[in-house]
Amino acid sequence: MHLDTVFTFLDPGTATIYPPVIETSPAFSLYPGEERCNEGGTTFTVEREESFTGGAVADASGGKSS
Repeated sequence: MHLDTVFTFLDPGTATIYPPVIETSPAFSLYPGEERCNEGGTTFTVEREESFTGGAVADASGGKSS
């Protein structure tokens, strides 16, 4: 199964999902960190979300998802 059949944004406020996968998948949000790493890149912070749509998607889209 391809990722675009599991979750796809159609526009900023609309997405399609395949519920059997989304309802059982862990979700994570990544944020830029404050520190620089040895290789010259920037670190980042990873947070596990309570749900895919209510946590990660809402955070990424800047709004609320159901």
